[in-house]
Amino acid sequence: MPMSNFQRLFLSFCLLNAASAIAQEATPAPEYTLKREDPSTGSRIRQDAVTGIRVPVNKSYAELTSEQKAKVRSLYEHLDETDEPPYPLKGTKEILRAISNAQDVLHLQGDLSVFVEVNADGTPNAVGVIKSPDERMTNLVATALIHERYKPGLCKGTPCKMQFPLRIKLGVTQ
Repeated sequence: MPMSNFQRLFLSFCLLNAASAIAQEATPAPEYTLKREDPSTGSRIRQDAVTGIRVPVNKSYAELTSEQKAKVRSLYEHLDETDEPPYPLKGTKEILRAISNAQDVLHLQGDLSVFVEVNADGTPNAVGVIKSPDERMTNLVATALIHERYKPGLCKGTPCKMQFPLRIKLGVTQ
């Protein structure tokens, strides 16, 4: 049975919508990098120090887009819609820079998973370590996290104590 013009048009529309949906799913989420402070000797090009970052490193939580905030929120299991996680006031750049500088010396491989407990006034209270490849890196990261200032977490719109997690895969690049 031949298709009518309307059926052809409708089928074309459905195929275009399906192709568009597939293309959107296939588009990788943008990743951000943190460049080294100084270029390598003999070059003016600053190499990547940290790659695969899910949100911009130099933005506060308020400056993140709704999609970027959703990526930060995805690190938490139970946040109500009105809840917000704590976040470094000026972004994660200085924390990641300290880790990168240490990695330049230590050349570690493995997972680093830590969290800092942030009080309702935005001051860090304690650092917990879930996994770390080296005690020196653990001490450095704990120091960086405890010296940072944070936007406090919000629980039902009120500042509250909450943890800020940091998970990084350390590796040596050539």
